[in-house]
Amino acid sequence: MTLNDDNTLLGISDTKHITDDLIHARRACVLLAEQTHYNLSLFSHRLEAELFDQPPFVEAVRQLATRRARSQIRILISDTRDIRLRGHQLVNLAQRLTSNVHIRKVGDEYREEPDNFLLGDDAGYLYLPDWRDVHHARINFNDRLRVRQLNDRFKEMWEHSRPDPALRQLSL
Repeated sequence: MTLNDDNTLLGISDTKHITDDLIHARRACVLLAEQTHYNLSLFSHRLEAELFDQPPFVEAVRQLATRRARSQIRILISDTRDIRLRGHQLVNLAQRLTSNVHIRKVGDEYREEPDNFLLGDDAGYLYLPDWRDVHHARINFNDRLRVRQLNDRFKEMWEHSRPDPALRQLSL
């Protein structure tokens, strides 16, 4: 699988990609975040460092949060233990940009969801069918129907989530 300028334009390129390695999955996360204009939503079990604690991804999220006042970055996490122990650049960013970057812990009824996903605006997604396998992802930069389905699920989980006080107390 090759991610290039012709098949990774958010809201335009409807090529379906399937990754089988970490390099392409990381690149897809960065490309999706870099091209998002307003809403970036992430559901992740442990905010997997292999994908989401990488400087290019964190910088793309920071750019989105500071570029537009109306931008909204929402992150849902199932398990925050490792993050509390080791720290995470996205959590540090959320602590600094509290009006645009929001992190919450999912309710108990959603903790065992098998997947992870990242949504860019109403157009693109990265979907991990099994959160334990960050190498195998499905990606599409223009599949509004699938994004709407995943976003509906995200909104439901968000409504049943809560801030994790321990994440607000991590040192900067």
